[in-house]
Amino acid sequence: TPGHEEYTRNMITGASNSDVAIILVDARRGKLPQTERHFLINHLLLTNHIIVAVNKMDLVDYSEEVFLDIKKTIEELAIEYPDANRTIHFVPISALKGDNVIEPSLNTSWYNEKSVLDILENIEVNNTFNTVSLNIQNVIRPKTEQYHDFRGYAATVRGGDLSVGDAVEVVASSQKSTIKSIYLAGESFQTAREESAVIVELENDINVTRGDFLIVGSDKYVKQKNIEAQLCWMDHTALSERSTYLLQQGTSRVRCKLKVSGKKLMENHRNETDTLAINDIGTVSVKTSKEIIGTSYATDKNLGRFIIIDEKTNNTAGVGFIL
Repeated sequence: TPGHEEYTRNMITGASNSDVAIILVDARRGKLPQTERHFLINHLLLTNHIIVAVNKMDLVDYSEEVFLDIKKTIEELAIEYPDANRTIHFVPISALKGDNVIEPSLNTSWYNEKSVLDILENIEVNNTFNTVSLNIQNVIRPKTEQYHDFRGYAATVRGGDLSVGDAVEVVASSQKSTIKSIYLAGESFQTAREESAVIVELENDINVTRGDFLIVGSDKYVKQKNIEAQLCWMDHTALSERSTYLLQQGTSRVRCKLKVSGKKLMENHRNETDTLAINDIGTVSVKTSKEIIGTSYATDKNLGRFIIIDEKTNNTAGVGFIL
């Protein structure tokens, strides 16, 4: 993503689907406000693996002292935003010359750790989707002679594997059913692996529409109409507490009202505010017209995130992470 602070929304979008972040630091300039912004965003989005690539080492004569000074400032920043599950790797590189990008460099004989590629290939990524779920994209009703009564639900399997016989609950209505059959690319399977795009049939005919969530296990999530969230504002029109917005989780949409709770997080740390402008990140209270999945982002990255849409312009106005 672009590094400049004007592109915070791009950073948020990229980091929200990432397991590892590489933060580039110019060896000549060291830590900048945008460096802290990058670090804070990855902290908020619970990115557990950070690679700090100190770039352009060729322009500082591959100085170990310059590298260690930058490393120290980033380590001090990490203390300010603690996370017991986070690991940070520091690598001196030259993207132009290729030093320590793929192979260890003779120009940094004082550096005895892995290259960027070696680190990436050896990082163990843990699943941060803890609940098996299906967010319905489409209802399949062929209405042909062969499939006269067929009703299938198209979705991508998130959070783990899905099997025939699994008990599921429809979040919107709390109705329960069981997976009767699973189809993938026209073939029937007993189990669908995580991230598979499938069509499922249910044992009983209950009301399921586009946007609904099917959750395996009714004790794996919470529903509520009032949530607290971290929100990154992405629209040129500032957040208005008088306006009504749409909150979208997956393909499900409900109307909502937003109220800034008074904490804005950025390079100036916590500033009092009653609104959020473009690229601001702050804590908000969200009141929805219907119950939504209120599972925190820390518990489940799939269920705990949403976007805010401006009803008047249909712009994506913000992205949020449930606290």
